[in-house]
Amino acid sequence: MELLDLHINRMNRSRKLLFGINTPIYLAPDLKPPENLNHKWKLRIIYKKEIEKIEWIPYTKSIPKKVLVLDAGQINYDFKYAKRESFEKLKNDHPDFDDFILIRDNFLTDGSYSNLVLKIGDRWLTPSTPLLKGVRRESLLKKGKISEHPLKKEHLLMADEIRLINALLPLDDAIVLKTDQLFFSKKA
Repeated sequence: MELLDLHINRMNRSRKLLFGINTPIYLAPDLKPPENLNHKWKLRIIYKKEIEKIEWIPYTKSIPKKVLVLDAGQINYDFKYAKRESFEKLKNDHPDFDDFILIRDNFLTDGSYSNLVLKIGDRWLTPSTPLLKGVRRESLLKKGKISEHPLKKEHLLMADEIRLINALLPLDDAIVLKTDQLFFSKKA
């Protein structure tokens, strides 16, 4: 399973920082999704001090049509949580938009379900100020395929390409956004 080691490392770092637990959790190496080849599967592991639940969820790539660029406000997402109230509130407050790109202190952070990657010239850049350091982002940084950069909202309009990546969306199969899909909040 792709990126599983990075997911496990993040889970164990989170357990250490949130609960003071130094004993790592390991997952069975033969962990496999259901045998339905018509779906891409998302593995969800719910844990606190120990694993509480493991489930496979069918994954469908979203194709946003309207993306609102706005200030992240008080959204804090240093750890990956099952409950995403802040992002649900954004969707409820702005129902005309499919996705969001968040800004904090005038710097780009992330999309609501993904990390942001911009192609400017011949370089792929990702914000150096993400809300969540995703595992796909980490993998691409380690491989040298993308670089961190302090990106501002103006970079969105300068970019040759805008892509949204996550664990299930590699760079070559990422969500591709066009600038005419972006709408800027007056407070962004």
